[in-house]
Amino acid sequence: MTASEEHLDRQALLQAIVDRLTAEHEGQSPQHVRELLEGEMRAAGLELGAEKWPGDAAVEISAGRILVVDPRQDRRPDR
Repeated sequence: MTASEEHLDRQALLQAIVDRLTAEHEGQSPQHVRELLEGEMRAAGLELGAEKWPGDAAVEISAGRILVVDPRQDRRPDR
């Protein structure tokens, strides 16, 4: 598997986590959703990335807004 394929697999996994959390935890506090998101990401072996992202994502998820994980925001050094 190439590095690009692995990256796309991680993106798809993260999108699945975000989609599930949105469906199951809309209306809950952003702090609670952030804790769930960070826990799910760690359990899946995903890096948390920028410190601000999980908090911003949690606000969107708790509000029930559709959040798309954008692969163009890739910060891998080989890009």
